[in-house]
Amino acid sequence: MDSIFESCRDYHTYPRNLQDDDQLPHRLALYQDELKSHDGRLFGDEKQAAVYVIDFVRGREPRSDCWRSLDELEGWLRMYDTQKREPKCRYTFIDAPHSRAALRISPRMLRFMFSYYQVMACFLEFIFPFGRQEYAEDSYFSGLKENVRLNDKRRAFEIRLCYNLRSAERSPSQKDFPWSIRQTAVFHSIDLETGEALWIIIKGNKLLKKRLEETSVSTGIPQVGTNSEVFSASLVQHFMLCDWSAENWRWYINDLDAELQALSRDAIALPIDQPARIESAAAASPPLANLRTNSKKIPAPVHHNYPGSDYIGGVQLQSPIHDTDILQSFSQQSTSVDIEKNNSTGANQCFPHLNVGSVLGRLSGTKFASSLLGSATAVDCGDALHSSGRGESRTDFKKCRTEGCPKSSGVPGWKPPGARQKEQPSINETFSVGDLQRIHYIEEKIQETILVLKLDMEVLLRLRQLYCSLRTNENFPAIIGTDCSTDLMRFEKRVLAIEDTHRLQLSRAETLLQLLHNRKELLHDIIQFQSMKANELSARRAQTSADNMESMTVSMHEIARKTNQETVSMRVITSVTLFFLPGTFVATIMSTDIISFVDKKSVFQLKGLRIYLAISVPMMLLTFMAWYVFYRMERRRDELVQHITQDHQDTNSV
Repeated sequence: MDSIFESCRDYHTYPRNLQDDDQLPHRLALYQDELKSHDGRLFGDEKQAAVYVIDFVRGREPRSDCWRSLDELEGWLRMYDTQKREPKCRYTFIDAPHSRAALRISPRMLRFMFSYYQVMACFLEFIFPFGRQEYAEDSYFSGLKENVRLNDKRRAFEIRLCYNLRSAERSPSQKDFPWSIRQTAVFHSIDLETGEALWIIIKGNKLLKKRLEETSVSTGIPQVGTNSEVFSASLVQHFMLCDWSAENWRWYINDLDAELQALSRDAIALPIDQPARIESAAAASPPLANLRTNSKKIPAPVHHNYPGSDYIGGVQLQSPIHDTDILQSFSQQSTSVDIEKNNSTGANQCFPHLNVGSVLGRLSGTKFASSLLGSATAVDCGDALHSSGRGESRTDFKKCRTEGCPKSSGVPGWKPPGARQKEQPSINETFSVGDLQRIHYIEEKIQETILVLKLDMEVLLRLRQLYCSLRTNENFPAIIGTDCSTDLMRFEKRVLAIEDTHRLQLSRAETLLQLLHNRKELLHDIIQFQSMKANELSARRAQTSADNMESMTVSMHEIARKTNQETVSMRVITSVTLFFLPGTFVATIMSTDIISFVDKKSVFQLKGLRIYLAISVPMMLLTFMAWYVFYRMERRRDELVQHITQDHQDTNSV
């Protein structure tokens, strides 16, 4: 006890102050430096500290308290030192407001408590992933560390171990995915001589605290008296922690699967290219050329295998008939099937041992019948043809063919299991790069799930092997080994069952990951196909535009040629006009009375010239003014049309 007091006095040097630790001195110094460097991230302020503790003392009621400061912690521990009566079992819970917040304990409190309990330095490795962080850091570290001392010479009969486990817990606050993978770190020590047990459990919430309280009461820990009972109770606590690690993986993987299916299931039913239409082949296949129903063309059916039967329509067949048998016979010569009213002769030539009406009645409701007869015909005829007698089947089938089948909603087109019941999506409307990004996110979640399951399985395996090895250890107390042999066997079976559950969920996750890879490749191909189609459409538009430009160029060339011809003509007309214009002007003036010749004398009428100019000049000005007004009106109209066209183009571009 004096050594512990000495260690507590130097608690600020933890873990170098540990009295009996198997770690080398330089390793302890490294732990001390790492702990100091992570103080600000791992631990909160002492004013907000809240370390819950539950003590089970032999002969007394359980006592619980909350340490909120280093002084309270020292006072609590000093009380037991004064009474010389340690609790039989002590549970210490260190939690946080949420999984990515600082632990509600101060650095001084943690160092002092760990020094008092001589907690193994390697337990710090499981604490470092906790603390304040925006994104998960060091979240995949896992393992189990143990220090079992069963040595009579040293009078040390003690089991000390620490480990961490992870499990999926619901997190409604996360909008993108309502689940979170959370961890818990556990330190456990039990003195097999005194029967004193210690638990230190670190988790981002109070879930395990509540469960451990319930489990402790149900297992009778408050009334435990012997060392064997304490040891058995510790096995129950280990099992509870192991069971927590496996409880939600099924629903976690289900939600991942549901989200993947919602994103990608339509990719399977997406009509990339339309199936080839069947053309009648009367010349190549006379027996089948006479088969018609409602003159409706249908796509070629998909070849699927369905269970056949030795009896169809009351007739024993030579061999079981499958959809593929008939489809292969149909598709050898023809890729489309029509059924005519009088089909008995042609059909029997093709299948001499079959009653075609009975066959179709037996196959009604299958994909083959739906494709062969048409959706509505296959359903309604099938109802009429499901009769026990051979003759009755023929009569009903003939009646259905001649009088017509009742109206029916028909059989919907084939879709893969789980496909959305809606109209088939178009290649141009369904998937985007954002869907691929979401699928990448799901892929990371699945890979994280696989890794966590494997890490948990390794911890469970080592924990089970540790306690199984105690039964064969010759230094293990014989009384505890005898009293707890059944509990050890039960613990082994329980942990083994949890390992099997992990293994099952691991197989599901790996299968889902493979499905995701296939769907992702399919979506990638579809998006590439969409891009190819978009490029093809752009190329077609460009080709159409080029063709239009070529046509316009040819038209412009023709217009230019005609314009050139008209220009030559206009030049000729202009030349002739200019040649005669002076003479015409002079002749016009001479033809008036402004200048006249009488008796070989010229008479100039100035008054007549003035009248001529007074009339012609205003009319010339009026003509130019009218032309200018008309020119301005046409120009404004062109500008308005151009402005409206530009606004329309801008609106379309937006």
